[in-house]
Amino acid sequence: QWAAIGEALGFTDFDPTTVNWNVPVAWGKGDDCDMKDQSGCLIPLGAGFAIVLGFGAFFSVFTTILVWMEKKFAGVQITSEHFNTAGRSVKTGLTASVIVSQWTWAATLLQSSNVAWSYGISGPFWYAAGATIQV
Repeated sequence: QWAAIGEALGFTDFDPTTVNWNVPVAWGKGDDCDMKDQSGCLIPLGAGFAIVLGFGAFFSVFTTILVWMEKKFAGVQITSEHFNTAGRSVKTGLTASVIVSQWTWAATLLQSSNVAWSYGISGPFWYAAGATIQV
């Protein structure tokens, strides 16, 4: 069944058992990226800068236009308080989820696994309970 689907999609030429998964695949021409003549690089240096600066400029202008439209058509007064508190429109659930997402990073997840190993199923609960104080 899977072979028929793969054949219909044209994926019959790849055999994953013949690949050495311990060797990284070379990009571009197979050489290391040389910044002097940009041989072996995935994209040219100028294109990389154009993408980063282009997206940055576009979203900066787009955000400025949206703020201007909100000020002109919705009558919202933009002050430092409005900026810092999002116009007091952010509810408790979103605030709590932001705090949890900021405090939950890789080391926290790994440590909660260690606590589970050491103290059992209730260990991660009590480990995370300490982070809920600021909520």
